[in-house]
Amino acid sequence: MTLLPPNAAMERAQDKQRSLLRFLRDNKWTTQENVQWLLGLRSRQAAHKTLARLESTGLVKRHRIDGLVGAPLTIWGITVHGVMVSFGDGEPISDVRAFEPSKLSLVQIQHHLGLQQVQIRMAAAGWHGWRREAVRSKNGIVPDAIVTHPNGWPVAIEYERSLKSLRRYQEILVGHLVARKRGQYRDIYYLTPDERFRDRLLRMFAAIKTVRHQGETVKITQELLAPFRFFHLASPFEHFER
Repeated sequence: MTLLPPNAAMERAQDKQRSLLRFLRDNKWTTQENVQWLLGLRSRQAAHKTLARLESTGLVKRHRIDGLVGAPLTIWGITVHGVMVSFGDGEPISDVRAFEPSKLSLVQIQHHLGLQQVQIRMAAAGWHGWRREAVRSKNGIVPDAIVTHPNGWPVAIEYERSLKSLRRYQEILVGHLVARKRGQYRDIYYLTPDERFRDRLLRMFAAIKTVRHQGETVKITQELLAPFRFFHLASPFEHFER
């Protein structure tokens, strides 16, 4: 039970609704758990109540996903009506797609949810301007997201749930270094689900001694690797400063 005056309580509820709808406009769908973290709610029941209220007004819809390991997963996606309501007064309205269950990829679900957790934690720590990159650059690399550090510089975000080949990491390394040289971002943060996975990823990058770029062999030095930072989700990566 809130102790706020009725008007203040209503304004607070509206602020939470706006925050959630903007988050869903960018992410299309999420889970009850992530909504709890996003809005700073004390329980999952409170998150469910919030989502159910938005569902009753046609702003979001729920969708059950079977075929995953464990129990079925219920996700909540934004509707066309929700997309339109998400634009604030004076905010330019753009053509944004609503949630479409038919476009879900079972393989990408956990990656999508983990990246949302990274976004939520960074926003709470003062990071801003989070954007998902949709267009692959000329060097063939597209980070999962780019976000601005509280101190003002852009950082590329990569959330890694499965290891790639050493050759692919050589290509990715070159792509990030080229993008960094062009001023697209300053640092590259790699996030992994746990510490063991982080350590394996570190070993992969440490194994890269040379790369090919524009027909030449380039030696990988500690200076070139310095912009790359490796964290796992249990670490306080959102408070890291360099």
